[in-house]
Parts: sequence; structure tokens; C-alpha cells
Amino acid sequence: MGGRVFAVAHSGLLRQSWPRHFQRRRLQRSWQSTRKSVRQSALRHGLVELAARIRGLPLHRLLGATRDRVSVGADFGVMDSIDDLLHAVDRL
Repeated sequence: MGGRVFAVAHSGLLRQSWPRHFQRRRLQRSWQSTRKSVRQSALRHGLVELAARIRGLPLHRLLGATRDRVSVGADFGVMDSIDDLLHAVDRL
């Protein structure tokens, strides 16, 4: 009887530890692939920056920008009514 209890307890320990072990390995692989993709991304960005410098272009031009200026919006906060909002816009 004592051997059976030990076997059941032992198999229970194995069942509990295996998923943790596989989970730990999966997380390690995920972290390794994340680090690899971060390194690749940093290298890619560095090469694009270098290509822009070699060509004497600003980075935004090398990436395909067609404008020098960008229109921006304005924040008027929360108004009590639409009339107040239109009045604030007219003051610009």
C-alpha cells in the first residue's frame, strides 16, 4: 500500500511540474524570439537611417514623405453648447 501512495503522489508531482516546465520553456523561446525580432528591427532601422545619411536626404523623404508641413487640429476642451464651440472656432 505504501508503494502505491508514493507512486500516486510521485505521478501527481510529475503532472504538476511538467506543465510548468513546458510553460517556462515556451516563455524562454518567446523571449528569445522577441529579442531576436528587436535586434532585427534595430538593425533594419539603423540601415535605413544610414541610407538616408549617405544619400543626403532627411529620413522622412527617404521613407516617401511628400509634404514638408502637416496640418494640425486644435483642442477647445469641453463646451457647454455647440454655439460656444462655434464661437471659440470663429475666434481663431
